[in-house]
Amino acid sequence: AHSVAGTITQTGVHAAGIVISDEAAVSKHLPLMWSDDVNAWKTQCEKEDVENQGCLKFDFLGLKTLDIITLTLRAIKKNYGLSIEVDDIMETFDKKVFENIFQKGLTDDIFQFSSPGMKDILKSFKPETINVLILLNAVYRPGPIDFIPDILKSKNGETKPKYIVDGMDAILDETYGFPVYQEQIMSLFELAGFSVGEADNIRRLMSKKKTEKFLKYQYSTDGHKGFVDGMMEKGASEKDALELWDSLVSFSKYAFNKSHSTTYAILAYVTAYLKYYFPAEYEAAYLSVKPDEIAEIVSKKDDFSLKYILPDINRAEYDFVAEKNRKIVIGFKAIMGFGDGSIETINQIVAKRQEKPFTSVKDLLLRTNVDKKMLIGLIKSGALDKVIPSRKIFFKEYDENETVLEHLMSLTGKVRKDIGTSKESESINEFYSFDFEIFNLTDSQEEKLGFENENLGTCISADLIDIYEQNGCFVSDTVVGQVQKVFGLVHDVNVIIDK
Repeated sequence: AHSVAGTITQTGVHAAGIVISDEAAVSKHLPLMWSDDVNAWKTQCEKEDVENQGCLKFDFLGLKTLDIITLTLRAIKKNYGLSIEVDDIMETFDKKVFENIFQKGLTDDIFQFSSPGMKDILKSFKPETINVLILLNAVYRPGPIDFIPDILKSKNGETKPKYIVDGMDAILDETYGFPVYQEQIMSLFELAGFSVGEADNIRRLMSKKKTEKFLKYQYSTDGHKGFVDGMMEKGASEKDALELWDSLVSFSKYAFNKSHSTTYAILAYVTAYLKYYFPAEYEAAYLSVKPDEIAEIVSKKDDFSLKYILPDINRAEYDFVAEKNRKIVIGFKAIMGFGDGSIETINQIVAKRQEKPFTSVKDLLLRTNVDKKMLIGLIKSGALDKVIPSRKIFFKEYDENETVLEHLMSLTGKVRKDIGTSKESESINEFYSFDFEIFNLTDSQEEKLGFENENLGTCISADLIDIYEQNGCFVSDTVVGQVQKVFGLVHDVNVIIDK
């Protein structure tokens, strides 16, 4: 067992780590191996060994949030003719954005502030400045999250920070007396008499969780200065200096880089600003980047009264589109059956309808390369409602072997194959002579919503719950201590068979 202990069993790739060398060939410093997963070279050692060999490792984060911001600004320009730059948004921090987005916890789709726990904290903290957002972004993580109640008490004036030497207030006032940022802990060490270089080395030990090396700086030795001794020289009692040291040891395990938190908080503010002043454009951009969240976003209750429109074959685009009057047209990308590989067909649909709008499902099939999977998605999502008699008619049995849709696609395939041949006219005549409207079926509201929920993951044209008697309340509206009837919609069931 000892011979295999510590053996590497698998390798991975850092999501954003880039190694920089002073040589054109990084292999002169480090052993490399090819990764098929990311289609790139990766080092055969961990980040500590990378740095020990004289290379630098930087994390370059690619954020979908930046795409959301870009798409929102483009939509604003298209709808209102306004050219807004991100720098313009950050020139002044708008009080209304803090009051109507952050203080109310309406942050389901706001970068770094969307979790239920964070929304509760926002409602308690009621942030009024960007500095509070920076603070919350830094402390809302395992470890420092336990200090949030104490920080809130200090913010509200219920407790007062304890500053044991002059100068601590200038360092810790912005975080209500608690050492939250790595930069603050560096400054406290400088206050205790450490040089900037020494304080930065200690910060590096903290950020890399090398606690055992950090602890040696508690008292002075022949080799280095001590924090407790330094604070006592500034006038603190040994008891107070030790208490401060213990708090620093606790916070050092989790202290966050303020510059990192600041960048994230500013991005969060920018997204909140766009959501408050241009809610339709922002939500359309958000769902264009994260279409898998459509059910959560569409069903949320907020103050913006957005109206979501079913995808329409003669109106929808690949992405979600914001229209005036706070309307959002669902994009083709949200339809089951339209993946990344369908972009060419979608572009074809858009180009053909610009020449002439589609007038029927047959017109669509003859003028585009829509396949069976795409057609099912278009029908169930409601994208063809204006050009077909009903949705369910296509899933009715045509004969013992085929549904109406399957027979229609069979005829379509024959036409596409025979175009340009002597059989073209015959195939087209057979295609157009197929009259599926003879079945004379109509969709009930429940059937339409069922199709939408199945294909889009949510109901758009109405709320499925609305068709049932609502003599109860939502789970979120229940009152502790009261017996109440609740109702809701089960989206998924996972059956687990235990031992």
